[in-house]
Amino acid sequence: MTVSNRSLERGLAVLECFRPGIGTLTHGEVSERTGLPKPTVTRLLSTLRDQGYLEFDERLRAHRLGVAVLSLSRCLTLGSGLHAKMAPAIRKIALNTRTIIGFGTAHSTDIVYLEAFNGDPGRSSRHVGAGMRAPIATTSVGHGYMAGLAAAERERLVNRLSAAGHPKTRVRQVIERSVREVRAHGFCVVPYAEGQQAAIGAPIRIPRAPLHAIGIGYEVPRGSAPQEVPTKIVEALHELVELAVSWDVVC
Repeated sequence: MTVSNRSLERGLAVLECFRPGIGTLTHGEVSERTGLPKPTVTRLLSTLRDQGYLEFDERLRAHRLGVAVLSLSRCLTLGSGLHAKMAPAIRKIALNTRTIIGFGTAHSTDIVYLEAFNGDPGRSSRHVGAGMRAPIATTSVGHGYMAGLAAAERERLVNRLSAAGHPKTRVRQVIERSVREVRAHGFCVVPYAEGQQAAIGAPIRIPRAPLHAIGIGYEVPRGSAPQEVPTKIVEALHELVELAVSWDVVC
C-alpha cells in the first residue's frame, strides 16, 4: 500500500502548473489550475517562495519558478548517463536526416523529453529541447510509449487520459493501432499537416529502467503516402533504439 503525503502532493501540483509558455501565474490562476482553495494556495506559495522554488514578481503580481528548480534540472541532466549517451547521437542523426527527434519517458499524461533536437531547416521555428512535454495521446512518441506498456498499465493510462478529457474509446483505438503497427514494423506512424508531415514512434525497453519512447518527425516525400516511411528514417530509429537499449543503468 502506497502512503502519500498530501501536503507534498499539493506543493508539487503547484510547481507543475508552470509549463513552457506559462512563465508566470497569479494566485488565482494557481488556484484555478490546481483546484485547491485559495487559503491553501497561499500557504503553499509562501513555503515554495521561502525554499527558493518560486519567486514573486512585484510588477506582474505573479509567481514564476525559482532558481532551485533550475538547479534540480541541472542535477538530473548531469547525473543521467542515459542522457549523456543519447544526446550526441540524437543531435547528429537529426541533422543528418533533417528530422525532429524526441526521446523521453512518461509523467502523468505527457512524455517529458530527456533529449530532443530539431535538425530540420525547413521547420527551424519549431523549438524543442530537454524538459519539454509532448502529449501522450496525440504524438508519435506518446503512441510509441503506449504500445510498449503492459495491459494493466495501459488501462491505468487510459483512465488518466480520460480524466484529462480524452474519450476512452478513442484512446483505446489509438493504443490498439499502435500496438499492431509496433508488432508488425517496430514502430507506429502518426501523420500530420494533412499528410505532408509524419512521425514514427517506438517504445524503448531499457533494462532496469522505466519504459522510454522515441519519436522522429519528418517531411513526407512528395508523391508518397505517410505510411510509406523512408528507409533512412527507419534506419535512424533502429540505430537510436539499439543505442538506448545497450545502456546499462548500473554502469
